[in-house]
Amino acid sequence: MHNSALDASSAAGEADAAAVRIAEDVLSAAAELTAVDPAELSPETLLKYTGLLGNIGRLIEGRQVLNVGDIARRSDTDAGMEGLAARHGSASPTALFEKITGVKNSTAYRYTSVAKHTAPRVSDTGLPLPAVFEQTSEALSEGTIGLDAAEALTSTLATVLPRAVPEHVDEAEALLLGNATGAFGKVPVAADNLRLQAKAFCTALDPDGVEPTDEELHQSRRLNLRSRPDGTMSISGVLSPHQAAIITRSSTHTCRLEPDQGSSTPKSYETAAKKKRSVLAPRSAQTSSPQ
Repeated sequence: MHNSALDASSAAGEADAAAVRIAEDVLSAAAELTAVDPAELSPETLLKYTGLLGNIGRLIEGRQVLNVGDIARRSDTDAGMEGLAARHGSASPTALFEKITGVKNSTAYRYTSVAKHTAPRVSDTGLPLPAVFEQTSEALSEGTIGLDAAEALTSTLATVLPRAVPEHVDEAEALLLGNATGAFGKVPVAADNLRLQAKAFCTALDPDGVEPTDEELHQSRRLNLRSRPDGTMSISGVLSPHQAAIITRSSTHTCRLEPDQGSSTPKSYETAAKKKRSVLAPRSAQTSSPQ
């Protein structure tokens, strides 16, 4: 038993050393890219060079998806304060990945979301399980696709997983991956178009869909406030059906066009104009009394 523990510790140490050495070698080689000036390249070489960097980027993204997936596994909520994220002072795997890599929160969230669907899983009994989207996981691991394509495919198809036939989802995944990589002899489809194609597959896989519950609609409420350079603020958001009905009734009552007898001006406009003049009038004019 003691020898087995030593062997396992030794193997883990070797894996740690190898991983760090490989990453440092790649980083050292990548540093040579700083000597390349795109302005000095011929048009054909510039495009080839840019494409090669894209290939490198996809490989790195695939590795990072696997990494954040394992960070999430080691930060399981059941582990409490012993989880990896908690031990490093982070509230979640996403926050820890953000802290380590320096990416913005939304980017870290995208990695975590893709990892949830493409990283290997573990059952409640501790047995290994394949990824939810195993084909996409393999393509990511090989660098065939990157984060954008993987996110477009998995986040869209995941919406129909509870209701669609698994074999049909697998077929849709394979076709979409083929489109994303140009495997069918056509130009590879960009991530935005891939998402549109995936939505079309979702309609075919689950034509009836599922109406959102009242609670889901209520939870989907949001209010977005964005400051503008000129000091004003834009407001946008989503209301629940109940809130929307209240606003609709209020706006309909306030803005209906009902001209007064002998007047071409709607009553509501006259009332609104009076209220506006009252609100905008100088305070001195509102408080002064006739002499």
